Amino acid sequence: MLNQQEIEFQELINRNRGPVKKVCSLFSKGDKSCFQDMRQEVYCRLWDEFRRYGLNRFRHECAESTWIFQFAVHVLCNYCRKQDKNPAFVPFDTHETKAIAARDDQFTLLDEMLERLGDRDRRYVMYYLEGLTYNEIAESEHITVPLARLQMSRLIKKLKQMAKQDKNETERI
Repeated sequence: MLNQQEIEFQELINRNRGPVKKVCSLFSKGDKSCFQDMRQEVYCRLWDEFRRYGLNRFRHECAESTWIFQFAVHVLCNYCRKQDKNPAFVPFDTHETKAIAARDDQFTLLDEMLERLGDRDRRYVMYYLEGLTYNEIAESEHITVPLARLQMSRLIKKLKQMAKQDKNETERI
């Protein structure tokens, strides 16, 4: 028999399966067993957090799904760091693995660009990856919808410029 706290946690998980699945898929790079391990790690850490604090740490400054998404990213970054290995091992001899390697290079480039961005811009990238609308972004940031559009537009231009600069630098080498 589940107690009230366990029921509330199960409802939280049911409402937010999508963000957890998305983050675990990105980190596991197609390895199903790694995906399952990572998903379990996220849910275990989330349960620890929920058991200790309930939703008191969730300040309602963003959507619940955004909070879960960012929580999962943080947990999996630490998980991968502790594992001290790549989350997925795939032999490099098939066409599919070459596509995965190319995608990994793109993720590496994105990670490097994210490190150079400020906190607000990183939040906007997360909003974009999560598929939030301009209305939801505006609500999360406590700004107007036109301003959210403008800031997203500027961020996209900035990321394109950074990618172009990185491409030019690698061509020189």
